[in-house]
Amino acid sequence: SFFKKKYFDEAVIYAKNLNFDEEKISEISKKQAQYEFSKGHYDKSIEEYIKTIKYYEPSIVIQKFLDKSKFNFLIKYLEEIVESYTPNNMDAEECKNYTTLLLHCYIMQEEMNKLKDFIDRKGEIFSKDLMKAVIDVCIETDNPDIGLSIAKQHNMVYEYLYITLAKLNEKQKAIEIMEHPEKFELKISNKEK
Repeated sequence: SFFKKKYFDEAVIYAKNLNFDEEKISEISKKQAQYEFSKGHYDKSIEEYIKTIKYYEPSIVIQKFLDKSKFNFLIKYLEEIVESYTPNNMDAEECKNYTTLLLHCYIMQEEMNKLKDFIDRKGEIFSKDLMKAVIDVCIETDNPDIGLSIAKQHNMVYEYLYITLAKLNEKQKAIEIMEHPEKFELKISNKEK
């Protein structure tokens, strides 16, 4: 294994010295990732797969790590994908799918602190559509309190009301929200009223 790792490391150095482009260098990382995965070195494998994010189809990597025992590695990979999101390098719908999967992984691994931290960090740059996907994951996984917090933080009144009515069955509270949204630190425009 040491010699194989050394071989890959030397190949990357050699490729960089020959001014290979990033895509060709990522091919070396992909080969190393596949080798490490075959040996059960998932931590080393995911590190190499992360280096291929722009050039290798993420769904292939995701499938390799869908077993619950490998979710920690999958989380690391998905975090890198979502972290690298900009409207220029990834379709918003594609990012929404990766984000949804990442949030499900957090919840299945009971990583609620990571989930909250992720939302706090990414909430400002995500579109309302992506934030709605985050709220939907919270609802699907029976975490309505987190969904309410997100909806309130991003003034997503409809989502806040939906959770209050459908998931928490608090009809009186929903009526109060509609009558006096300011009490709940929500702003409802005249059009929404």
